[in-house]
Amino acid sequence: MNGEIKPPSSYAEWLNCFEVLGTGMHDEELLEAVSKGKVPWSDGIAQRFAERMMDAVSERLQKAVEQFGKELGRARGEEYAVVQAILALRRQIKYMLRFVSAPVFPEEIIKTFSAEIEKNATNIQDQILSEVKKDPSGRLVRVVQHTPLLVREEPVSNDTSIPMGKTKRRIIF
Repeated sequence: MNGEIKPPSSYAEWLNCFEVLGTGMHDEELLEAVSKGKVPWSDGIAQRFAERMMDAVSERLQKAVEQFGKELGRARGEEYAVVQAILALRRQIKYMLRFVSAPVFPEEIIKTFSAEIEKNATNIQDQILSEVKKDPSGRLVRVVQHTPLLVREEPVSNDTSIPMGKTKRRIIF
């Protein structure tokens, strides 16, 4: 794709964005453009928009899973390669969650799509775990258990900070 991706505002422009999403290229540019876009959310378009978005998200996830399968096949049980394959899939899932959580989308879409992606990630994790349990050494089970596909990022807050002038120590004279 030559040039920048423009923020989408019409249904046709959104379809182009969904095509770019499916390719897996220009991710950050796409996310930036989508965040600045406008969703044409009217009665006639809403259903089709959601369907097209779901198709694009599903296509992207399917490609990520296929790539993961290839990388896992090349890993041949080597722990480092298995971890790298899982981390690559995790990055794809994390990106998809960022995409569907763009502030431009209605809250209903964000919740529905995020839940669907998380459910798929959990299913994939369970399938990976059931496959590696066949490994007689048991090493890969530990690796997969310690490398989850979904990592919840808690917002960092500094609520536990101590106000100036106050300390936790008590000085007794």
